Amino acid sequence: MATRTAQPPTSPPPEPKAAAPQLTVSSTTADLTADGQATLTITATGGSLRWQGVLTDTPGAQLVSDAGVLAAGQSTAVHLRQAEPTTATRFASSLCDESATGTLTLTWSSEAATGSGSATVTVRFNPCDL
Repeated sequence: MATRTAQPPTSPPPEPKAAAPQLTVSSTTADLTADGQATLTITATGGSLRWQGVLTDTPGAQLVSDAGVLAAGQSTAVHLRQAEPTTATRFASSLCDESATGTLTLTWSSEAATGSGSATVTVRFNPCDL
């Protein structure tokens, strides 16, 4: 007669954790020195998210669109532009030949509150054109 050994009940394996949504940025630099404009592409991966962009240390530069919501896999363009120089700064620019850098910080949070993060983009601009 064969004896059977009792087996402990088995539990199903745990569900794999879904990756937290991330924001992918097309470049880590944006150059406004050539024509005063730059465009970055941002894409949501792993889920939907809410994003926001903030420029710092970039006088005269502005974001055309600075916030929004992206569904998983959706992309959007983030446009940066430098304001037109004033008459006073045009005169001063003849004495200036430097370039400067500022920062675009993109932050995001998940619609489902499962993750958040930030990305930094270096913004190059010509302060003589301000």
